[in-house]
Formats: sequence, C-alpha cells, structure tokens
Amino acid sequence: MDIVRATHDVVTEKGTIRAGDVLLVDSRLGGWKIIGGNFDGYFLQDREISFVPEYVQLKQELLQLREEVRKLTRERDELRDQLEQRLPELPREVSDAIEELRNEGNPGQYILWRSSRESAKEAGGAWDVLYRFVNQNNSLVLANALQFGYTVKKSTIREEIDAIIADCDGDRRKLTDRLTDLFETRLEQKKAGDASWPGGRNLRTDTRESQTRYWSRPPASGSMARSSASC
Repeated sequence: MDIVRATHDVVTEKGTIRAGDVLLVDSRLGGWKIIGGNFDGYFLQDREISFVPEYVQLKQELLQLREEVRKLTRERDELRDQLEQRLPELPREVSDAIEELRNEGNPGQYILWRSSRESAKEAGGAWDVLYRFVNQNNSLVLANALQFGYTVKKSTIREEIDAIIADCDGDRRKLTDRLTDLFETRLEQKKAGDASWPGGRNLRTDTRESQTRYWSRPPASGSMARSSASC
C-alpha cells in the first residue's frame, strides 16, 4: 500500500475527490485502488495522483530497517551456533549431577570449589560424580560448563550401563539400584512420548538428539532440576 495525493479534482459516483486530498491506495491492475474512506474501492490512474514525498521517504526507511533487522537476526543466529559449538560437552551423568546440585540451591562457584575436595567424594551421590569427573583433569571443563553452559553428550543405553557397572565396582546391590533407576527413567521417557527432558527456568534448548543447556549470565543459584542416582 502507498499514500498518494490527488493531483486534480476527480469526479466519481460517490462524489468529488479534491486536488490535494491524501489517499491510501493499493496497486491493482495498472491502477490504484483507494482503500477506506468515502471513496473505498474507486480506481485512480497514474496521471491522477502523485506520491507523498514524506511517505516515500518513510517507506524507504522502513524497508531499510527491515533489512537491518534481518541482518541482525542472521548475525544473532550465527553467534548462537558458534556459542553452542564452543560449549563443553558433558556426559549425561555429570549433567544430571549439576542439575541436581543447582536445584538444591548450590551456586556454581561453590559446586566448582567443592567438587575438587575429598568431602565431595565422601558425600557421595551427585557430589561424587563431579569429584570423579574433576579428577580426570576436567576442572576447567566443569568451570566453563558452570559459567557458560554445556551440551549433553548423546550416549546409548549400552554405554550408560557400562558406565554404571564401572562406577559400582562389583557392588551388586548398588548395581541393581542404579540399573533399576536407569530403566525406570527410560520407561518414563517412553511413556511421555519421548518429550523433551525436564528443564529449569534457564534451559534454552533440550532435545533427545542434541541437548544444549546454557545461561544468559552465570546463575547464582540452582536453575535446573533432575535427580541422578549414584554409587
């Protein structure tokens, strides 16, 4: 649509369009159809109108702004892709441990600090998971994950079972408990129709195939919840 001004009087069945009248029109079949007002639907010819300079300039500025918005959107998407590519990839067990501890209200800095202490190993559960992860030369990886976020490594059920067997180190009772938790979790996911994993308020994307968890700023307290059974 455009805004035009009548260049001279135009007599119509609905009355006279006076020279200088400003009209809203739409280009149709070589003419200009008036939109709205007393002359709605009437067609004008090119010789009967002139474009309003202020509107032409405004329209050009609007088109330029739209192009700038599209450019900024593309740049934003590219930066998001670059960020996700640079985020550390964590095993699901470690991801679940982080979520569990955050949900308990533990700040990221405290999680990082305690994960390297013997008290984390003695505490067991999620703390022990992070203790073992950090002691595999992953302290910097955990620090980046807690500050900027992380992606979750996709693993098969066989890999998860192998990891559980290794963690339980021959303890049959704990092995049974861990495998039971794993199968119950998978069963719940199946019943839910493979819906996305439960995420906290800072969860941006989290799908079964490719999972990414990150924050717009380093969270000061718990942000995502998911329990994780551990030896």
